[in-house]
Amino acid sequence: ALLVAKAFRNTDQAWTGKIKLGLVCDEEGMMIGIKHFITSGHADEVDACLVPEPEENNLCISMKGAIRAIVRVHGKMAHGAMPLSGINPNTRLARIILAFEAYEAEEKKRCGKDPFLGLPSVTFTIVQSPPPGSPAQLNVMPAEAVGYIDIRTTLAQNHDKVREDLRRILIDLAKGDPDFKAEIEFIEDRPVVGIEKDEPIATISAKAYRDIVGREPIWNGVPGATDGTFLSAWKGIPCLVNGPGNRLIPHQKNEYVEVEELYECAKIYALTASRYLDPESPGTRRQS
Repeated sequence: ALLVAKAFRNTDQAWTGKIKLGLVCDEEGMMIGIKHFITSGHADEVDACLVPEPEENNLCISMKGAIRAIVRVHGKMAHGAMPLSGINPNTRLARIILAFEAYEAEEKKRCGKDPFLGLPSVTFTIVQSPPPGSPAQLNVMPAEAVGYIDIRTTLAQNHDKVREDLRRILIDLAKGDPDFKAEIEFIEDRPVVGIEKDEPIATISAKAYRDIVGREPIWNGVPGATDGTFLSAWKGIPCLVNGPGNRLIPHQKNEYVEVEELYECAKIYALTASRYLDPESPGTRRQS
């Protein structure tokens, strides 16, 4: 994307608009970068967006939704040699993990596999006992345990219903255990977003793919959320996600990108941008 922008900057060609690079931080966290980009007005005049992600140069027209949550389980500290004098939060957090896993299985069965987004998921990614700030000790049963949950959703789900379901699970678990004390806090909500194949940025990218690669593009969906999620949800900007790299290796050891795929992607970006901004290409600009 940087090389494409540089090439456009150095050309004398007349274009119908400009290329804006959004080099934002924290995409892997709470996405504070893209949120600040939007609230600062930098996306106000954006007509469409190409979102670089490792997608094997597939053209991804939808992105999974996401809900982020924290479960806190309260117990009573005790000496490890005398656990009956306390209340173990760890065993109760374990029950929550298993109950949420069962809920995930039910949702997969109910929703089925989305043709682009696949299956929904409910994943505990961090489990801490005791939580940060409290020193861990082998012979001490902690007073609190926390779990962080990464929930990924598809079009078949309603986020309000998912939150209600997870709260209900905690209520049900407490019914059979008078010492069960837990709450769930939802800290982030990212809706499922997408565009149609006939959106100008999609049709132009597809033609560029055919011309560069020599075959039909693979239409797909992003298994997670991206910065494009908020550009789409907050600003209504059509976003197409594509880029080089194996879709299945992000956040694993030895991430890599094939050089040939990287060059292929750069050419697709360049051709897409030049055709989108071509004065002879009608109907590419947003009417809002």
